[in-house]
Amino acid sequence: EAISVNTSVSITNVSPSIDEVHINTVSATSSSDAYEVIPTPGGTKTLFINGIATDPNGANDMNVVSASFSRTASGACALSGVNDDKNSCYKNTACTVTPIINTDKTSFSCPIELAYFADATALSSDNWTAFVRVSDTDGLFATATSTTDVVEILAADMGSSIDFGSLSAGESTNTDTNVAFLIKQTGNSITDLQVAGTNMTCTSGTIP
Repeated sequence: EAISVNTSVSITNVSPSIDEVHINTVSATSSSDAYEVIPTPGGTKTLFINGIATDPNGANDMNVVSASFSRTASGACALSGVNDDKNSCYKNTACTVTPIINTDKTSFSCPIELAYFADATALSSDNWTAFVRVSDTDGLFATATSTTDVVEILAADMGSSIDFGSLSAGESTNTDTNVAFLIKQTGNSITDLQVAGTNMTCTSGTIP
């Protein structure tokens, strides 16, 4: 006589894990590490916080990856809220997640736009930390970090000439006609400026 036996098994959810985290300025898919980051004078530098995460329940079970990039001494940026501080705290709460076909792994990439005035750490005992959090569909998560330095840069932006307009012989500029010459600091190093000038030469004589 044949006997029917019913069997069942419950697949429980398991937390994901993060295999690797990289900080680079190359691309969203690079696994290289930047020894240090050099800001772009007057602009932004795109950083990529990339890595690989694993979930025994399948790559598609990982649905949210968030990352922050902050001064280590200041502590990690909160991944919720809008408390970004361009001097020392950046975050990306919507990183790109790409499941790796036929595996239980997914790659992730979290671009960060680093401002030119971000705090330098290369000459100090501090550094910058990339903090990554990977969550699955049931809310279980894993975290990991990686560190690098931000280089100090000394840079300024200024015009190449000053146009005083037309003046009559013997006429001087005054508070109403003075021409402003703007100098903008475009680096992350404290700058002391010393400004000097010489007599301007003319077709006849000089202007002191």
